[in-house]
Parts: sequence; structure tokens; C-alpha cells
Amino acid sequence: MPQPHFLTGIDIGSSHIRIAVGQVDENGIVNIIGTAAVPSEGVHRGVITNIDDASASLLLALESADRFVGQQTQEAIVGVNGSHILTQNSHGVIAVAKPDGEIGPADVERVLEAAKAVVVPANVDFLDILPYHFTVDGQPGIDDPVAMTGVRLEVKAHIIYGQSAHLKNLIKVVNKTGVDVSGLVFSVLASATAILNKNQKQRGVCLVNIGAATTSLVVYEEGHVLHTAVLPIGSGHITNDIAICQRTSIETAETMKLKYGACVVTEAMQRHVLRLPDITPGEELVVRQSEVVEVIASRVEEILKMIQKELKVIRRDGMLPSGIVFTGGGANLPGLLDEAKEVLKLPTSLGLATQAGGTLESLRDPAMTTAVGLVMWPVYNFDTRLMSGVENFKTVDSVISGMVKWFKSLLP
Repeated sequence: MPQPHFLTGIDIGSSHIRIAVGQVDENGIVNIIGTAAVPSEGVHRGVITNIDDASASLLLALESADRFVGQQTQEAIVGVNGSHILTQNSHGVIAVAKPDGEIGPADVERVLEAAKAVVVPANVDFLDILPYHFTVDGQPGIDDPVAMTGVRLEVKAHIIYGQSAHLKNLIKVVNKTGVDVSGLVFSVLASATAILNKNQKQRGVCLVNIGAATTSLVVYEEGHVLHTAVLPIGSGHITNDIAICQRTSIETAETMKLKYGACVVTEAMQRHVLRLPDITPGEELVVRQSEVVEVIASRVEEILKMIQKELKVIRRDGMLPSGIVFTGGGANLPGLLDEAKEVLKLPTSLGLATQAGGTLESLRDPAMTTAVGLVMWPVYNFDTRLMSGVENFKTVDSVISGMVKWFKSLLP
């Protein structure tokens, strides 16, 4: 009997490598059947710094994930994140090819290629293009122009690039474990696939993924991506701040953040004393909880102000009806949602992988949403945007052909 087909998503982060494995049921729902998470080595600020160490960490995670499905992972979709990500808006215009003016898929491809014809640094590769809307003969706001009639086709699109060296190193890390990379996806877009529903994307929503080294965000409006950004600060910076201010180890600081952290100092915290020897044997200091929370609150405020600045750039500050959805490991910080609501003047909520099927407890962990979204990506976003333009990766034609056959084989 042929082996069952599984979808695998790999999220290589600065603090942990997370993997999710799923299957497509008869209703087209992606059910997550296994997850794994291990501390990552050889990754710093979202960038590979040691291929051997990163591959060794990934191999441990793969071995754990493979036990859930009873077979070895052959290929996976991999998330891309980090401050090396560049984004920009673009505009493309073409003349419709057919004499009768009927717009076909080839015209859509050509206008997207025209939108990609922008000046970019020499050391980056195209990663994704996200159409916001099309215009046919001056009529804007068209989601899908195929089969419409017109002479002039335009598109407004959001383009995402990644640093060539990092993308190639990321592929090398995965290939070193014996796994093929079937696609590269901007991590926050994968998270959005696992978390956001159509109504949220239609009304207007901002998804914020707080990782260890970076905070990434995506803004949706009218069902399409309006803006993305990667901020060079994450929850790991909070841990570092605590370690420096309290003159303690990173491990002790992380425990203090998770167990006693908050975003606002209360009167009770000013009286509560933390004995570091109770947290980590060998430590000697005794500090007030309020001192730790003050450090956390300062850095959280900085992150929120940076998010607010991004929203102001696109004139959506305080103007997103579905509010801000926080996910990623940093979203677990107590009091974050209340503080964000106060600063950003928008409704806030915690983002979990509610768009996926399955009953695993790990699906209730916001840190797992990117890996889950990567599993869901080829089912819910099956088009050429899955493909990376990295040299020596795969040609677009070969990847599309392979993915079409692979996707059909997933269906019962």
C-alpha cells in the first residue's frame, strides 16, 4: 500500500525550531497530527550563523515529528523571517494580449512580472508578490480580472524580498538533514493563514508575530495584504534587558519574565520580593517584582510604539475594525493585550491556530502558529507565490509542475 501523504512546515527561529505535520481530510481541511519544538542553535536574529549547528537542531526536531507520522519527512515548506526581509509596494501596467480584449491567466502573470520590475539591491532575491487589486481600463478594485474584457490591465502589489545569502543558507540547513524544500514562505503570512478568517481580512486587521529576535506584522484590508514589516526587536530583547539590569544569567532572566513578568506595575508587585536563589541555585540577589516589570514594560512600550509607527505609515493607526491580533512566543506575556489596547487604541486578541483542524494541545500555543500555517499554505494559497526566486533552488516551472501533482495526491 502507498504511504499516506503528509504536509510538513518548518519554522526555524532564533530561540526554537518548530515543526508541524498535517493531512488534508475529505472536506479539504488541514488536520494537524503532530508537532515538535527544540531549542535552536546556529541561528541569531533570524539569520543562519552556523549551518552545521542549525542542521543538528533541525534534525532533532524532525526525528521527533517523524515519530508522530511513522515515516521520514521527505519535503517541507520552510518559513523565512528576520530583519533581512525587504518589502515595497509596486505598480504594474500591460496591454491585454488578445485582440478581443479578454483577459487570461497569462495576462495576469505578465502584469505581475511588470510590477516586479523595480530597482532592488543586488544581494536580494524575490520571495513573494501579493496583488492588492487589479484595474481594468480604469476600473479599480477588481480581485480577479480573468475572463473580463479590457485593453489595459494594471495591478497594485506588495513585493517581498529576502537576502540571497540567508535564503540559500536556509535551504542548505534543511537539505543537510535530507529534506527537500518545496517552498519558502514569509513567516508572518503563514501565521496569518493559520489564525485569521476571511471576515477579519476583509474588514481590516493587523497580525503581529512577536518572536525572540524580531517582531513581524502584516496588515490586511478588503481581503488582501496592504502592508508587511519586520521590526528588529523581539521578546529575547526583554530577557536580555532583565539579565543586564538584574545582573543575572539569561536563563534566570527568562524564568523571571515568564513566571513573574507583566506589562504594568501594580501596587502588589512593589511589595513582592523575588529571591533569585529560589529560581536558580547559586544566584544570590533579591529583587522586587516591580523592578523586573518596569524593565519589561519599557521594552514592550517600545515595541508597541514601533507597531504604531508602521500603522501610521499606511494611515491605519486606530482604524482597523478587526483590531490587532498578537501571536508568537512573545504574545504569552501577561498583560500584553491590555497594554496594546491602551497604546494602539484598537481591540486586541491572542492569535491561535484556529483555522486548522486537530485536537493537539500545542495548537493552543501561539508560538506554534507559523509552523501550522506553513502546513496549511499549499492548500489555502496554492499558486506561484509559493515559489522562491533563489538561484539553484528549483525553476518555477519544475516547482509548479511538481506541486500540482503533489497537491492532487493529497486529496482523498
